[in-house]
Order: sequence, then structure tokens, then C-alpha cells
Amino acid sequence: METHGYAEVSLAEIARRYATDKETIHGYAGAYERHLGHLRSEPMTLLELGIGGYQDPYQGGESLRMWHDYFVRSEIVGLDIEHKWQPNLPHVHLEQGAQDDPEVIARLARAYGPFDVIVDDASHVMELSIASFDGFWPHVKPGGYYIVEDLNTCYRTEWGGCEAGVTRSTTLGHLVHASQTDEDVESATFYREIAFVRKRTSET
Repeated sequence: METHGYAEVSLAEIARRYATDKETIHGYAGAYERHLGHLRSEPMTLLELGIGGYQDPYQGGESLRMWHDYFVRSEIVGLDIEHKWQPNLPHVHLEQGAQDDPEVIARLARAYGPFDVIVDDASHVMELSIASFDGFWPHVKPGGYYIVEDLNTCYRTEWGGCEAGVTRSTTLGHLVHASQTDEDVESATFYREIAFVRKRTSET
């Protein structure tokens, strides 16, 4: 089977091809494939918060290219607070706005939602990540995933987290962990620096 001109290869291989730090630095690809591999050939919508490249409009987008090549029937949406130039890729849409802005959240939900997958790879500032989780979670489809990367900032005070070993309800890790008891959360699975929160389906 061919996938956008490539043989069907692993997500890790595609990630390395585009040099996204999801694999080159963090090694997230295996966990992503474990949870999302069943969606590879399904029609689905993925929203990623954070495009990368900081203020440079021509930089970033490595992971959007990775998702584009891996999810072969997908609509991929990237949100960044900075202006980014649209890549010449079918089914990839760029939006500008703050990850915690309720108006931005509502606009994206109207235009593209509900979402099968949302990935938070934006600021990693706890206050903003928690606001994004609260705002976007209602727009995740039943059975869909909300994924938060780089959770090490939960334990770094300069990012709004707390010191390791100190329990504080305002850190994202504790918030997501506590949400496992909520009626619409099926599971919260933690790996090193990344969490996969799955929304309960109507049948479960």
C-alpha cells in the first residue's frame, strides 16, 4: 500500500524523515502509534496546538507533515499564536490564535470539530495547557483522544508547575489524572512526558 507516495512505514520513520522532535528528541512515536494506529486509514480530524518555529512564519510544521503522511484520509488542523505560511499540502489547514482563547476554541470547533484527536504541543505553560484542556475537551469525539506532550513542565516552577514530588491541583498532570473519575473519560494513559486521555464512547 502506498501512503502519499511513501510505502506504508512506521510513524517513527516518517517522524525522522521530517526531523520532528516528537521522535528525534522525545521518542513519542511508539506511543502515538500504539494509541492511534487504528485511525491510520480512517477519515478523521486531528487538531494540533502549536506549529513550531517560534516567530518565524516559514519555520515549523514538521509534525503537521508527519500527520499528513501517516493519516492518509485525515483533515489536519494546526493552531499557532504566530502567523504561519500555509504549506502546500492537501487537507492541512493553519489557524492563528491563542490556545486558551475561548473565541478561538469556539471558532475552531465550529469550523472543524468535533475532533478525533487533539494534540497539545503548544506553550507547555500549565495555566494555558489547563485552559486548553478545559476548552477543547468538550469538542473531542466519543472514543477520541486528547494528548498532552512535554509533561515534564508540570514539575518546573518557571512553567507554572510545581517541584517534583509536590502535589498541587493546578498542575496539568494532577488535573488529567484526577479526571479519570469523570463520567466522560474512559482512560488516561501516561508515558514519559506524554499523556493520552481517551473520551468514553456511548457504548461504555
